[in-house]
Amino acid sequence: MNRISILILSLVIVSCSRFTGITPQDIPWNETMISSLDLSECSGMVSGIKHESVIWTHNDSGDKPRIFAMNNRGEILNDIFIVDAQHIDWEDICRDTNGNLYISDMGNNGNKRTDLGVYSLPEPSALTLDSVEISAFHPFQYPDQKEFPPEQNNFDCEGIFWYEGDLYFLTKHRADTYTKLYHTRTTSSGYDPVLVLIDSLDVGQMVTAADISDDGTVMGVLTYDAVLLFDFTSVTSPTLNAPRYTLPIEFGQCEALCFNADTLFISNEDGYIRRLNGYRRFLNQ
Repeated sequence: MNRISILILSLVIVSCSRFTGITPQDIPWNETMISSLDLSECSGMVSGIKHESVIWTHNDSGDKPRIFAMNNRGEILNDIFIVDAQHIDWEDICRDTNGNLYISDMGNNGNKRTDLGVYSLPEPSALTLDSVEISAFHPFQYPDQKEFPPEQNNFDCEGIFWYEGDLYFLTKHRADTYTKLYHTRTTSSGYDPVLVLIDSLDVGQMVTAADISDDGTVMGVLTYDAVLLFDFTSVTSPTLNAPRYTLPIEFGQCEALCFNADTLFISNEDGYIRRLNGYRRFLNQ
């Protein structure tokens, strides 16, 4: 069984078990306020690969096209303008293993947009840069959206991650508590603009962010009331007996999640971040 099949099965399994007896107060988060009011609505985070101690982040809709370099204490080190990009509704950011960032302009609250896509750009080589140019804009569309807007508003996307050459998208639904998982199809000229629908599941809330750990063995999915952790260390197991865990949270409108080494970060739109050191221990319970 390949890793994508394991990913699908794990999502189905977790939908059968929302919480595991732990309360939000039982989780030893460290909380701090983001140092700059310029980052007023943190909507996506990803750890750097050229700058391992840096978290790249950005605002929700309404800001100019820029990303912020932030340390793990919430201190903003710099903001960098993205040349030739438009900030319509940036909802998440991810990276590959080759030093490239991907900014998801897939926010689609009204489900009317026909200009969805993702910007790719090299991770800034220096934190003191004023600007960086995009490498490309990759337009995308959902294969199952036929109306703009549709009868059910289930075509917003706030979670994106890169995995073994492809981009993956998790949708935020307003008509139900499901999410859909899509991924890109790679062609000789780049990404096919039509996404591939893999599966859907009921997560009990709206999905607002996603990330994969640096080694590709843990996936985190953020909702307004929980962080869902998926363990992919047993990638050859056809029955997916690997541990998994659900961390309940009470943190307002949570919009961003990322892994950095052994630490899990989440943020909300009130200007606070939380970090959980040694998050992997929960996967072994």
